[in-house]
Order: sequence, then C-alpha cells, then structure tokens
Amino acid sequence: MDLGLIKTLPPPQTFYLLRSSSQPHPNLLYILSSSIFAFSLDALNVTWHNPETPLVWRVDPLVAIIGSHVVVAGGTSAFEDDPPAVEMYNLDSRKWEMCRSMPAILVGSAPTTCLSIAVSKGQLFVLEKLSGVICTFDPEKKTWGGPFNLHRPGPSVLCSLITGSSDGRLILVGLMMGEVTDSIQGIGLWEVNCETSDCKAMGNMPG
Repeated sequence: MDLGLIKTLPPPQTFYLLRSSSQPHPNLLYILSSSIFAFSLDALNVTWHNPETPLVWRVDPLVAIIGSHVVVAGGTSAFEDDPPAVEMYNLDSRKWEMCRSMPAILVGSAPTTCLSIAVSKGQLFVLEKLSGVICTFDPEKKTWGGPFNLHRPGPSVLCSLITGSSDGRLILVGLMMGEVTDSIQGIGLWEVNCETSDCKAMGNMPG
C-alpha cells in the first residue's frame, strides 16, 4: 500500500485551514496543522500527498516546491528554540530533513505579509518587501545565500512581490509612487538579474 499518496483527504475530526502557494506550481494547495500535513499539485486537486507532519510546529510558514523537494521555512512560534527553522521534505525518499535556519535579516518578518517568494533556476528566492533585500535557498546544498540588496529602479518604487516566469526568469512587481506625493502612479514589472541584483524594465500599468 502506498502510504505517501491518498486520493482524498480523510474525513476531518476538526476543520483544517486550506492554504495556497503559487511558487512554482499555481495549483499548489496545502493543509498544515500540528496533526496533519497534506498537499496537492494537480489541477483538479483530487490526489493528495500525505507525509508525516514537520518536526517543528509552524503557524504561518513559507511553503514552496523546488524540484523533488518541499521546503517549509519559518512561521514557527517565538517559544520554539529555533523560530526561523527550515525543513525540507524529499518527495523521492519521503523523509524530512532539517536545514540551515533562515538568515537573521528575515527573522521577525511575518511570512505572508512581509515576505514574497519565488522559485527560479532551482533555487528559492525570498524577498523582504519593504527593504528590497533578497536571500536565496539552495535545496541541493541545503544552504542559504545572501542577503543581497535588490537594485530597485528608483527610490519611488516600492517592492511588492517577486515571482518566477515559465522560462525561469525572476520577475519583480512593484508599486510606482509619485515623487512629489505619496499617491500610487502605477504598477511596474522588472526582470531581476539573479547575479547582479539589477532590475530591467519590462512594462508598467498606469494607476
């Protein structure tokens, strides 16, 4: 019997909070609690992976799939010994592994409100929205890189989020603010050079 997959979720004894993550699979849905971790990748969400729960209890983590790895980072309670703990589930071996903790500069940032993630070229990119600082995670080496300061197009551009394109590019979406007033003038798109952290304009939408 294949214990790694279940066709549907078991009848819940309690209600579970269903979450979603678009990196890099736009159909990634997952449930995470102290008693269950399950995720689905297919468009109709009829097949669920149901591994053991992570070793560390988490409330609001970053969740992304990179190749054959499911990365679960941060979101732990302040009472944990390692609040920015990082764990990785291997889809092939069906085992959890502990990795290096998130960089100190990301500690204290609420994942769903302060951080944005994207997967590009086999790495996880984590953007601190306000500062424009980016850190990277390599699932093969289980190590973090950075922090790198994103070279934003100008002081009037506020970082909003990053995303990965289908051809592997890293895209920044930012709010363009007025130089005289604080009103939003539009939304811009820039391609991020992962080696230099420079941003190249792709287009914009007026506000």
